[in-house]
Amino acid sequence: MASDAARHAAPDHDALSSHPVMNSQVLHHLTHGDLVAKPDISRFTPTGAVFKDGTAEDLDLLLLRTGYEHRIPFLDPDLFTWKAGRPQLCLN
Repeated sequence: MASDAARHAAPDHDALSSHPVMNSQVLHHLTHGDLVAKPDISRFTPTGAVFKDGTAEDLDLLLLRTGYEHRIPFLDPDLFTWKAGRPQLCLN
């Protein structure tokens, strides 16, 4: 959704109707300044947000999301070594 918003500010699906994806487009848009990674939000304003680092931004789009639960539902979780709730996939 963040990549779609960076390009069009109009994702092609409703919030929570698709699974989260981290792809190279997010990195592309971060690198080119279309997306900006910010710290946690301290408070909302009528036109945007104030962040915990003290910066404030007027926002055209605010994309709220929750944490991501790492699961591979079609595989037995005991097949993996888990660390901090994440399966260790490298060379597994």
